[in-house]
Amino acid sequence: MPKSTKTATHCTSTNLTIFDLSKEMTELAQLLLDLEGSPEAQDSAIRAALMDEDSPLDDVLVSHQMVKQKALVKLNNICGLIRFLENSRDARKAHANMVRDRARIDDNNIQRLKKLAIWFMTEHKMNRIETLEYRISHYEAQPCLELLVDPENLPDEYVEVEEKRIYKAKTDKIKAALKAGVISVQKLAKLCEPSQILKISKPKKEKEATEE
Repeated sequence: MPKSTKTATHCTSTNLTIFDLSKEMTELAQLLLDLEGSPEAQDSAIRAALMDEDSPLDDVLVSHQMVKQKALVKLNNICGLIRFLENSRDARKAHANMVRDRARIDDNNIQRLKKLAIWFMTEHKMNRIETLEYRISHYEAQPCLELLVDPENLPDEYVEVEEKRIYKAKTDKIKAALKAGVISVQKLAKLCEPSQILKISKPKKEKEATEE
């Protein structure tokens, strides 16, 4: 008795891999990927995969049972492809979440290390220094301005109207008024705490050599 060959992928499986798909379904998966952005072409590819061109339904020489059997095999394989794509989608989402979380952790650690580097340079009275590999400096950024009202509600002296009646706050003038302690302006805007900036670049000599 000849050994039975695997002709279909079981829809009940929840851990399908690319190796579990038939050659036809593997090709269909790649075709759908290639046709991404062309839904009509993708639909045509799926319909073509479901149709049995070798055994048309109106062929009187082919028994109804055989046609049904082949149709079930094709439908079963399509289900296998669906399961495979579901597993692939879930794995990609999990990986994307992991990468996003790792990026957040990296960013937190970057900010922490920068803060410690600035503290170290401040303790040793270093505003600008060059090491073997880096040129490092730190400085205090200009305090940012946070408006407490919409620009169109600012007094005329603190706003300019551009074309199409676009209101633009005169930030420098508002900052100067806040620093001078003008009470009326304190109800319109406030200065954010100035942030410390750490700049890391190539050493001057290495930079010149690279440019040459």
